[in-house]
Amino acid sequence: MTATRRERARRTAAAAVLTAMTSLALVACQGSDPEPATTPTPAPTPAETQSPASSASPSPTTWPPAELEATPRAAPVDDGEPAAYEAPAWLWEWVDDSWSTAIYSTVELVNDADGAPAFEGVQWLYLLAPDGAAFRIADLGNDANATIVDWDPSHAKAWLYFQGFGESWAVAEADLETGRLDAGDFTDGAGPRGTVAGGGLSQDVLPRDAAPDGTRLWSAVSPFGGVGGTVWYSPHTGTWEPSAVNDVMFDIAEERYDRGDDGPQDPGSVSGSGWVSVTDERALYMVADEGGQGADAPNYVVIDHDLAEDSLVQAGFSPPASASGCDVRGPDGDDAILACWNHDTSVADTWWVVDLDTGTATEVPVDSIQVPRHDLGSYTEDVKTTGTMPPNADAWTDVMPAPRSS
Repeated sequence: MTATRRERARRTAAAAVLTAMTSLALVACQGSDPEPATTPTPAPTPAETQSPASSASPSPTTWPPAELEATPRAAPVDDGEPAAYEAPAWLWEWVDDSWSTAIYSTVELVNDADGAPAFEGVQWLYLLAPDGAAFRIADLGNDANATIVDWDPSHAKAWLYFQGFGESWAVAEADLETGRLDAGDFTDGAGPRGTVAGGGLSQDVLPRDAAPDGTRLWSAVSPFGGVGGTVWYSPHTGTWEPSAVNDVMFDIAEERYDRGDDGPQDPGSVSGSGWVSVTDERALYMVADEGGQGADAPNYVVIDHDLAEDSLVQAGFSPPASASGCDVRGPDGDDAILACWNHDTSVADTWWVVDLDTGTATEVPVDSIQVPRHDLGSYTEDVKTTGTMPPNADAWTDVMPAPRSS
């Protein structure tokens, strides 16, 4: 077992011990109580969906608590907003992985008085109880359309992707207890660095995959599919862990800067194609090294990343003269499969297998190898598809149940 695996196993075991101790303490405190109710709360009726407070008798140990009956509904932010409460101080005594996060939004693209495009509307972030009761958390503004990409009930965090005009996008972390949004480097420096000049977090870092223990692998990706580095998030500790591949990306950008390819003020962000599988504990990246004409450096750098050991193997790849661009398609044993194409579709594509130890590239017939493609955007969608949604999920613009470890 590697050091990384041992550390994850230790965290998982520690979490299990803490859970067991908490359960024993709860049993001891309730030892003199009557037998606890085991019948689950029935699903609400359509009327209850719009007015989520349950009419069932409150219990000290089951939702909804007695405090909810004394909590007034919040004035609606819009006529179509589902019934909601302002978040009370006692709320986090109840929030766990049976809850969901949600967005209600009326934001739409319109033309302002001068005919220029603009957004207008309201947009808020909420916590939803298992019975659908909603609690207003944060005003997300109307500068961009927001989507929930991940959240962590154990550490009161949620992450939101904001898509604005054209190529405008950003990712922010929401503190669910305070409603504060952080659009800066919420990874505390562990995340990938996008440029030499900025040296900061690439704003478009998004969750890509989850390990069996729930640890999430995030990648810096653009809407166009480029990969620019990775970082791990642990829901067991609420902390971020850096990856060695970020330094490799940074070094490539630094070499560009030294050559002056992109000018002294903007050495350019580093991104490329990628394939990743936390199940196989492996990732492949292919980054364009734009050295210009006559540069000694190869046109591409192919990186094989052992996610468990956080170790790397690199090789250069020079595309054929007919290629406008190339990307990595996946692994072929210890090697990597690359595909090259031309913007002129009458020019035939070429496929290559690259030996990453020697850098030797061998052309192979197109589609001759069945590559286990991995959708880098599947994590968020998978959670929303397989998770347990609240009964009034359709009333919201976006809903994400809490991710659960398999």
